[in-house]
Amino acid sequence: MTTLFACTVQDPLSTPAPKSSLSPTLHPSRSSSASTRPELEYGDAEAASSGSAPSLSMVPERLLDSGLLEVGNADAPLVLLGLTHHSCAYCREFFQTVFPRLLSEEIATGKLRYQIALLPIRKYPESDMQARGLFCAAKQGKGLLMHQMLFERGATDEATLLLRARELHLEKKEFRACLEANATQLVMAGEASLPASLGVTVVPTFFLNGEKSIGLPTYADMRGRIGEALAKGNH
Repeated sequence: MTTLFACTVQDPLSTPAPKSSLSPTLHPSRSSSASTRPELEYGDAEAASSGSAPSLSMVPERLLDSGLLEVGNADAPLVLLGLTHHSCAYCREFFQTVFPRLLSEEIATGKLRYQIALLPIRKYPESDMQARGLFCAAKQGKGLLMHQMLFERGATDEATLLLRARELHLEKKEFRACLEANATQLVMAGEASLPASLGVTVVPTFFLNGEKSIGLPTYADMRGRIGEALAKGNH
């Protein structure tokens, strides 16, 4: 029997969420109102050639119309959608051990862009707040840095989340207004509907151009899937 290294998203008694407009087989368009970090020419970058992950502050990122954070060059042929949670140990392990290699070898080389979706877990009431924090940090171009900070240091209340924003040098009034905005809540409601609409019950779960995989992967496994997708033109 294969051991599945993953965390439960919701208990079996949860009411199914309405079908989300998001689909792992689609590539959501970029939001014209979202903050976007400029594209980088990774092919000539020292970080890419040396195999070391580039600084997160230098990674191109953008908010999609769906509210998902996308990192990597916008024209990368493959899209990896990752459904995750900051309180899930296996999600944290993915970010700390697998993602850096994905970043240096697949994202930085222009093969892959990575979309991040934060999912609610009932026993962690701070889930929604952390999702809003990531979204609002991304509005100021620092979504990936906030993602890292929430994995490493967490935020269980709004005061702590505001402290994290200050540590990232985010504009305080803009960040707080975003947290409290009705528009932000609507985006969060859409993300919260993702598990049921995509048939996801555990995190981390990944969709590589629509092909689903569940649980913490090794980098070798992820690299193999990416190579196969590129070889058969699955993009």
